[in-house]
Amino acid sequence: MPQDNVTELMLAQECQDTEAEGESLLLDDIADPDTAATRASGHTAKADTDKSQRPGRIITKGQIQIHTRTAYELFYGRKTDRENGVVQIVGLVMFASLTNQLITLCRVDDPYAEAVLIKVEKLLSELETRIDDLKSQFEEVLQQVEGMDIVFHESVHPVSVPITFASPYGFIAARCLVKFDRVFLHAYSAKHAGLISKKAWQESVIRTRSSFRNLFQLAKHYHFAGVTRSDLAANNAKARDAIAKYGELSESILQGTQRSRFARS
Repeated sequence: MPQDNVTELMLAQECQDTEAEGESLLLDDIADPDTAATRASGHTAKADTDKSQRPGRIITKGQIQIHTRTAYELFYGRKTDRENGVVQIVGLVMFASLTNQLITLCRVDDPYAEAVLIKVEKLLSELETRIDDLKSQFEEVLQQVEGMDIVFHESVHPVSVPITFASPYGFIAARCLVKFDRVFLHAYSAKHAGLISKKAWQESVIRTRSSFRNLFQLAKHYHFAGVTRSDLAANNAKARDAIAKYGELSESILQGTQRSRFARS
């Protein structure tokens, strides 16, 4: 087997072993402190407990409440229907899955995947800042009506949507989506009360919705480069092929001085 492939397989196996060891120790610490202490001391001991009674893998889950159809559609996206000419729209659910795949690739030292995650983080940060600013603006507008107490609109039947993401980016995006859902209600209240123009309403909602879609699409458009930083440093055939197809990366990413926040957490 070529040396490049061997190196890539070793990196992947090392990543899997590290992840498995970390989770195993965590579960043992919870289920059987004595066994965990024995392993940490370098000795092995046969477990006396039934493994079927031990805790399973750890997951993070919850739910969000959605009031608007726009937020609901952003969450689930839209499936492709080629027969009727309907193109796919990536939603938050698929975005979370795609970013989890990118995290996996980062852990085997794929710099192209990390470059995408760095862009994802930048767009997420800008999106959340924009939504927070809009929220403050509309709240201020609604509070400036003298002698009137305007209650924000809300759905008569909001939907509770379960969230269980392996990727932290999924949870961050869900937080932004919940905020946007509320901003949509604030903006609609302000428009309905004649406090803002229809143009202002459309710009605040449509532009923010487009920002979500651009973010979700970014994760989808990553093409598996199949190279590591070592490949690019050696300028081997795989590296030259990846550069020809996907372009060059910045030195900060290649040298590892610029890292994605959550790829190795």
